[in-house]
Amino acid sequence: MRRIQAAALTAAFLLFGAGIAEPQSGDRAALEAFYKATGGESWTDSTNWLTNAPLNEWYGVRAYSDGRVISLNLRENGLSGSIPDTLGSLTNLQGLYLERNSLSGPIPDAIGKLTNLRAVLLHQNGLSGAIPDTLGSLTNLRTLSLFGNSLSGAIPDALGSLTNLESLRLGNNGLSGSIPDALGSLTNLEYLSLERNGLSGSIPDAIGKLTNLERLYLTGSSLSGSIPDAIGSLTNLRTLFLTGNSLSGSIPDALGKLTNLGYLYLDRNDLSGPIPDALGKLTNLERLVLHGNADLSGPLPSGLRSAESLEYLYISGTQACAPRAWQDW
Repeated sequence: MRRIQAAALTAAFLLFGAGIAEPQSGDRAALEAFYKATGGESWTDSTNWLTNAPLNEWYGVRAYSDGRVISLNLRENGLSGSIPDTLGSLTNLQGLYLERNSLSGPIPDAIGKLTNLRAVLLHQNGLSGAIPDTLGSLTNLRTLSLFGNSLSGAIPDALGSLTNLESLRLGNNGLSGSIPDALGSLTNLEYLSLERNGLSGSIPDAIGKLTNLERLYLTGSSLSGSIPDAIGSLTNLRTLFLTGNSLSGSIPDALGKLTNLGYLYLDRNDLSGPIPDALGKLTNLERLVLHGNADLSGPLPSGLRSAESLEYLYISGTQACAPRAWQDW
């Protein structure tokens, strides 16, 4: 009987022991492949990598006691080469921080397997190719930061599935096409940055659904058409940058609803007509920049004079002027 019990205990140990060791072995192998693919021998800090030390003691790695990796933080650490598909094996990963390195090549589709991810920071590398649709599977994601790479192609509609997202930063790439209506599904978004791409078409009314948005950056693309009234629904907005596009038509009265706005940059577009009195309601404004819209005209709203926080006003290159009452302002 004792032999049978001992045999059963041995079998149980092998079964459950393997169940514990297996994830550690799998995650360890994935990290070793990552090290080799990204020039680990030249990293700034690679303490304990490729050793038998627990993964939690490898530089930049956080892991559970069973060896499952939950965070990989190698920001600004001299990484080069491409991100390997084997990274998709780290299925418990919650944070991926690889920003400010010299990574190149595409963002692998395999990252879409990491459905526990809450933060993906890959900004300021040399990544290229399209933003993969598979990122739309990361429905727990709160932060997606890809700015400052060489990404191209359209912003995929699949990103509209990331309904828990609070920060989306895609600026300073080579993205093209229009701003997809699908982004209007990101109703928890507080920060949206799409600036300095090759985006075209109009600003979609769907932007007006992002009522938690505090910062909106659409600077330096080829956006055209009018500024939509829907932006007036973004009453939590503190910063609005539409600089350096081809926006036309008048400044909508709806912007007067943005009473939390501190920074309003509409410069270097093709806006025309009078500056609406509604802007006089923006009593929290610190900076108002309208220069380079040759057909903007009329006096500035007198209400702006009571905006005690206003410290910078730039209207050069327009036909606008300050009222006489502002001469001693």
